Amino acid sequence: MSNPRRWLLLSIILLLVGATGLIYAAWIRQITDEPQESNLFIDLPKKELRYANQTAHLTGSPFYYPRDRYLALLTNVNAAPKASGYKVQATLTKEGTLVEIERSDLVQFEAHTIVALLWLISLGTAAVALKTVLTENSPDPALLTYNAVVLFALPALRQTMAGAPAVGIYIDFYGFLCCEVIAVVSLSALTVSWLARKARS
Repeated sequence: MSNPRRWLLLSIILLLVGATGLIYAAWIRQITDEPQESNLFIDLPKKELRYANQTAHLTGSPFYYPRDRYLALLTNVNAAPKASGYKVQATLTKEGTLVEIERSDLVQFEAHTIVALLWLISLGTAAVALKTVLTENSPDPALLTYNAVVLFALPALRQTMAGAPAVGIYIDFYGFLCCEVIAVVSLSALTVSWLARKARS
């Protein structure tokens, strides 16, 4: 294929990828249904909810992030409160307006996607380590570097979860911590294999 044709094909592919990205972004915005301006301020560390001129106490725990739920009671509320990044449902009661808050669909989707990426990366390092240990060849030192980078990249990737609390929540016990252990074991196996075969040669 000649150079002009190659560049034309590359341009068409880039345009299609860009158009797909715009359509995806529009779809995500539509399914999240987040307000342009939030009128409800949620402070999870302080367990406070601020709306108009009043502050209410939040009950709930961030342990089950991203499926954590919170309740608060507001008085003298006429409009439906909204908050960016959260799904808010208001119910009128005798005492006032009971507000139920949970993470938006986009935040939940993003958190579970990151957990899936953590597992893919850690299982990839495990597969490389297993193949290296089972073969007779000495492992490439670049693999040691790659596994060491993965070991330190996993915590950084975990921190990209939107509004995630500190390490030690429910999602870490089947995601981040398991993946970190797999990465450590893989790096250790590669290091021992490299040292043993280096000593033999």
